[in-house]
Amino acid sequence: MGIKWGAFALLLLVGVVFAPAHASQPVCADGSSVHIAQGQVCAAASTRQPDILVYKGLPFAKPPIPANNLRWVAPQPPEAWTTERAATAFGPICPQYDDSSGVVHGAEDCLYLNVWTPKAALAQPRSLPVMVFLYGGSFTSGAGSLASYDGAVLAATGPAVVVTLNYRLGALGFLYADKAPSGARLEPPIPGNLGVMDQQAALRWVEANIAAFGGDPTKVTLFGESAGAMSAGLHHFTIPSSTPLFRATIMESNPMGIRYDGPAQASDNGALFLRLLCGRRVKSANCHPSFAELQAFSLAQVFKAQDAYGLDKILSTPSAGFPQSIQWAPVIDGDLITGQPQDGYGAANIKTPKPYIFGVNADEGTAFAGMTCASFASNHGQINPVPSEAAQCIPAGATSSEMNEQWYDEAMTSLYGAKPAAAITAFRDAGDHRPYDAHTLPGTSYYNAPSQAMAAVSNDDSFVCAGLRAADRSLAQVPGQQVHAYVFAQPPLFDLYKDTGTTACIPANGQVCHADELAFVFNTLTVTATEFNGTLPVPATDRRLAGSMAVAWTRFARDLAPPAPWQPYAATGGFWRWQGTDGAMVPTMNLADKAHCPTLWNKITP
Repeated sequence: MGIKWGAFALLLLVGVVFAPAHASQPVCADGSSVHIAQGQVCAAASTRQPDILVYKGLPFAKPPIPANNLRWVAPQPPEAWTTERAATAFGPICPQYDDSSGVVHGAEDCLYLNVWTPKAALAQPRSLPVMVFLYGGSFTSGAGSLASYDGAVLAATGPAVVVTLNYRLGALGFLYADKAPSGARLEPPIPGNLGVMDQQAALRWVEANIAAFGGDPTKVTLFGESAGAMSAGLHHFTIPSSTPLFRATIMESNPMGIRYDGPAQASDNGALFLRLLCGRRVKSANCHPSFAELQAFSLAQVFKAQDAYGLDKILSTPSAGFPQSIQWAPVIDGDLITGQPQDGYGAANIKTPKPYIFGVNADEGTAFAGMTCASFASNHGQINPVPSEAAQCIPAGATSSEMNEQWYDEAMTSLYGAKPAAAITAFRDAGDHRPYDAHTLPGTSYYNAPSQAMAAVSNDDSFVCAGLRAADRSLAQVPGQQVHAYVFAQPPLFDLYKDTGTTACIPANGQVCHADELAFVFNTLTVTATEFNGTLPVPATDRRLAGSMAVAWTRFARDLAPPAPWQPYAATGGFWRWQGTDGAMVPTMNLADKAHCPTLWNKITP
């Protein structure tokens, strides 16, 4: 299939490939029938929490399929039904690669959402807070039906109404194309940001229908992880049309340092994709697909072009491998999305303060560095044969690694420019060490010196310091803004990256990697440990920490503030450190100084 995107796309993350949660029951539970705008619907009881009902596979938009002439078209209102619909099975996931087989799975008819709600909310109608989750997966993988995102425990803990959803991915969700490879205008243009539009369509569905499930449409909290957190940040800071649809956000591991493309770069990228969709044997001047032809391409042809596009970008961009270089992402189009989230509130009409939580894991960069080392070697092997992937990433193979010091230096120059890159690699910390210099670092037991340097850059710049800068800007820009911050530091019980070609995140290495907090937030530790050969039974300390996190997330959704003693973030304030049984407050400067924010990164403009 070419590039294994689940591994290479850096999982900005984590569309971790858990199996979808099993259907709860084959028939609807008593008392579960509700009426929504589309018709009558009934549900099954959750097997994890018997007092919770789960409504699966509810369509929030018309299928965006070629048969409807809706591929690469903004989401359209869903169709109604006349008989009661049994919402007991998840809808198809959006097309993406299966990491284990390299086969495309899912279907373009994928715009479905799922609702978990307490039975009591239907028996005696209530006005519960609503939590809408956006999954990660580098905008190329993931689904709202993954077992790791089962909302039953959160719904019971709140109590709350929990919603997960699917949105279009990869080229189908984030292609921006307004011109053909010849330069001629494409009519109609492909608007880009379709995956974000899908998210917004789901939020509009929630606004219209969630009261039927006991939820309050005026008390919606949008939360997500990685690419889902990036999406939540866009809706929060830079999408004016989303402002009325939610009142708060939680962003788990949002790499706020990423700068999104504007229309000019996105237009060039779109023309490249169309050329590859036409086929390399077709001359650019002859590649001007009509709207009908775009509908007629097979899904296999779309993914073949997506593979070729990704490889072209990798080979032409030395920085491929850093979070900043994800291949498919939203575009700052000036229409739907009005500015860079890192800059804080991006439009003059977004000045209503919305509380938010943002957080990072203790070792965010580790997974990216390890995965990239293996993937870089593997993908370059398509051009120049290389030794086994494992040998490329550990110190023993450092002298022959495709991912060497020269590659790292080129990547840094590509990302930051020559002068800033030189300042970064020459930077010395208080101990007179150079934490970002691939030429002087010793490497680790699980990857070489360039990967060690890349992990530090990714962690410190993209995640920690950029998140702090965005928080400081939002506090300064909007009177009354409230922010809470956390760092997740609980040692892992499992390795989410066991199939990605790196051993960097195995529990024995002690790295708290990207996405490790998700199983705690949703309290799906047992299913995660089972899937990823983790520690079973789950230790009591971890079970208690998961319970505490569920309380904090749902309390924030209810009260717009997590429970005491978690205090609001301020430039001189603190972070909540999730570690041990319940966590504790730690000073902000502990995190900022460790990441060298004031001494280096706040002075560097990517």
